[in-house]
Amino acid sequence: MNKEQFLKRCAAIYDAGLATPERLKLLDRWVGGVMRFEGGQTSYFSDFVADESMRTDHFSSSKTLANDTDGYALVQIAAILNQPCQKCAEDTKAWWTRSAFCKHKGTLGE
Repeated sequence: MNKEQFLKRCAAIYDAGLATPERLKLLDRWVGGVMRFEGGQTSYFSDFVADESMRTDHFSSSKTLANDTDGYALVQIAAILNQPCQKCAEDTKAWWTRSAFCKHKGTLGE
Protein backbone atom coordinates (compact mmCIF):
# COMPACT_ATOMS: atom_id res chain seq x y z
CA MET A 1 0.00 0.00 0.00
CA ASN A 2 1.39 3.38 -0.91
CA LYS A 3 0.78 6.72 0.82
CA GLU A 4 -2.04 7.74 -1.54
CA GLN A 5 -3.88 4.45 -0.99
CA PHE A 6 -3.42 4.75 2.78
CA LEU A 7 -4.77 8.30 2.82
CA LYS A 8 -7.79 7.25 0.74
CA ARG A 9 -8.50 4.57 3.33
CA CYS A 10 -8.23 7.21 6.07
CA ALA A 11 -10.64 9.40 4.09
CA ALA A 12 -13.12 6.51 3.88
CA ILE A 13 -12.84 5.99 7.65
CA TYR A 14 -13.51 9.69 8.20
CA ASP A 15 -16.30 9.92 5.62
CA ALA A 16 -18.03 6.88 7.11
CA GLY A 17 -18.11 8.67 10.48
CA LEU A 18 -15.98 6.05 12.18
CA ALA A 19 -13.17 8.32 13.42
CA THR A 20 -14.60 10.32 16.30
CA PRO A 21 -12.42 11.65 19.12
CA GLU A 22 -14.17 9.31 21.56
CA ARG A 23 -13.54 6.27 19.39
CA LEU A 24 -9.91 7.14 18.81
CA LYS A 25 -9.49 7.50 22.58
CA LEU A 26 -11.12 4.06 22.97
CA LEU A 27 -8.73 2.64 20.35
CA ASP A 28 -5.82 4.03 22.34
CA ARG A 29 -7.20 2.44 25.53
CA TRP A 30 -7.75 -0.93 23.81
CA VAL A 31 -4.25 -1.07 22.36
CA GLY A 32 -2.75 0.20 25.58
CA GLY A 33 -4.66 -2.41 27.58
CA VAL A 34 -3.39 -5.26 25.43
CA MET A 35 0.19 -3.97 25.44
CA ARG A 36 0.16 -3.55 29.22
CA PHE A 37 -1.21 -7.08 29.59
CA GLU A 38 1.51 -8.45 27.32
CA GLY A 39 4.06 -6.52 29.38
CA GLY A 40 2.86 -8.12 32.60
CA GLN A 41 1.32 -4.93 33.96
CA THR A 42 -1.75 -6.73 35.19
CA SER A 43 -3.02 -3.96 37.47
CA TYR A 44 -3.29 -1.62 34.46
CA PHE A 45 -5.01 -4.36 32.47
CA SER A 46 -7.38 -5.00 35.37
CA ASP A 47 -8.29 -1.29 35.37
CA PHE A 48 -8.83 -1.47 31.60
CA VAL A 49 -11.19 -4.43 31.97
CA ALA A 50 -13.08 -2.63 34.73
CA ASP A 51 -13.45 0.44 32.48
CA GLU A 52 -14.67 -1.75 29.62
CA SER A 53 -17.14 -3.42 31.95
CA MET A 54 -18.60 -0.02 32.82
CA ARG A 55 -18.60 1.14 29.18
CA THR A 56 -20.42 -1.99 28.03
CA ASP A 57 -22.89 -2.13 30.91
CA HIS A 58 -21.05 -5.02 32.56
CA PHE A 59 -20.51 -6.79 29.22
CA SER A 60 -24.24 -7.11 28.72
CA SER A 61 -25.57 -8.67 25.53
CA SER A 62 -26.77 -5.25 24.41
CA LYS A 63 -23.15 -4.06 24.15
CA THR A 64 -21.36 -6.98 22.50
CA LEU A 65 -20.09 -7.50 19.00
CA ALA A 66 -21.98 -5.35 16.50
CA ASN A 67 -24.22 -3.93 19.23
CA ASP A 68 -21.20 -2.13 20.67
CA THR A 69 -21.24 0.66 18.11
CA ASP A 70 -18.00 2.24 19.29
CA GLY A 71 -16.16 -1.07 19.58
CA TYR A 72 -17.47 -2.26 16.24
CA ALA A 73 -16.38 1.03 14.65
CA LEU A 74 -12.84 0.20 15.75
CA VAL A 75 -13.17 -3.25 14.19
CA GLN A 76 -14.31 -1.55 10.98
CA ILE A 77 -11.37 0.88 11.06
CA ALA A 78 -8.96 -2.04 11.38
CA ALA A 79 -10.76 -3.88 8.57
CA ILE A 80 -10.54 -0.88 6.26
CA LEU A 81 -6.85 -0.44 6.94
CA ASN A 82 -6.23 -4.16 6.32
CA GLN A 83 -8.70 -4.65 3.45
CA PRO A 84 -6.96 -6.56 0.64
CA CYS A 85 -8.97 -4.65 -2.00
CA GLN A 86 -8.32 -0.93 -2.34
CA LYS A 87 -11.68 -0.35 -4.05
CA CYS A 88 -13.55 -1.91 -1.14
CA ALA A 89 -11.40 -0.05 1.38
CA GLU A 90 -12.40 3.26 -0.22
CA ASP A 91 -16.10 2.37 -0.51
CA THR A 92 -18.03 3.76 2.46
CA LYS A 93 -20.84 1.28 1.77
CA ALA A 94 -18.64 -1.84 1.57
CA TRP A 95 -18.82 -4.62 4.15
CA TRP A 96 -15.23 -4.09 5.29
CA THR A 97 -15.22 -6.78 7.95
CA ARG A 98 -16.10 -9.43 5.36
CA SER A 99 -13.47 -9.04 2.67
CA ALA A 100 -14.46 -12.42 1.19
CA PHE A 101 -17.54 -10.67 -0.23
CA CYS A 102 -15.34 -8.44 -2.42
CA LYS A 103 -16.57 -8.48 -6.02
CA HIS A 104 -13.29 -7.07 -7.35
CA LYS A 105 -11.07 -9.96 -6.21
CA GLY A 106 -8.13 -7.60 -6.36
CA THR A 107 -5.50 -6.59 -3.89
CA LEU A 108 -4.50 -2.99 -3.41
CA GLY A 109 -6.42 -1.92 -6.48
CA GLU A 110 -5.18 -4.58 -8.86
